[in-house]
Amino acid sequence: MPILVELWADTLVGNLFSSDSILSKANDYSEFINGHKVHVPNAGTPATISKNPSSFPVSVGERQDADVDFELDTFVIQPIRVGRTEELETSYNKRESVCADARLALKEEVAQDVIKKWCKATTKIRKTESGETVKKWIIDAAEQFATDKVLSTERYVMLSPANYYALLDSMTANESLAFSQCGNVAEGVLGKILGFSVVQDFFLPSGVDMLAWQKNCVGVAKSEPELFTDEGSATMYGDVISGQERAGGTVIRKDAKGVYLVNATGTAYTE
Repeated sequence: MPILVELWADTLVGNLFSSDSILSKANDYSEFINGHKVHVPNAGTPATISKNPSSFPVSVGERQDADVDFELDTFVIQPIRVGRTEELETSYNKRESVCADARLALKEEVAQDVIKKWCKATTKIRKTESGETVKKWIIDAAEQFATDKVLSTERYVMLSPANYYALLDSMTANESLAFSQCGNVAEGVLGKILGFSVVQDFFLPSGVDMLAWQKNCVGVAKSEPELFTDEGSATMYGDVISGQERAGGTVIRKDAKGVYLVNATGTAYTE
């Protein structure tokens, strides 16, 4: 790969899956990419356990495994021109500035699209009720996860801006202190409540008030980025760079456990 393309590749897509990204809070299934589709293996029903069997031979069963698959979409970075004169005359790094804008836009677009796909695949849906608190939604999500025997670690909650600040407003001084002390900006976490890390991104689609999930129950995947360059373009008087990357995600448990959605209708999310 030419040096210029390597520089742009690192700058444009180098931190798409950084630790503060929402995509880092799901399992990465990029290794299962096959063309434009990802196949995620799902174990079947666990073995049946019996106590003190009295009749023989015992019946023989067989576990029926399955898989969940999802499509990858192509996200395109529109061509970006950086003129040679600009590179020489600007008092700042124009390439870095242009790439930072493109990188942020790509990161947000992919994240928003993946969150939508998680919402669409969610079957545990709760209707909001008048006068209740956001904390009550989180309590109900925790109860559902406990019922479904979902892992108690690496649980996350995403809220709309209005509901996040409503949550803060409802906290006592001690609750607010405990919440903020668990925050970790480097990891993209604002605080922690009832075992759920509240993420700093506000990427919920319109009509969704809250999404809760456990990391092992949702998945994302991305292909290697493709970068295209027209270096030293005779007609553009500079370098023109564009690129594309394929990415996607879904709820990866066949039974859809470990993901919980709250909205005003109590029905499945659709765009």
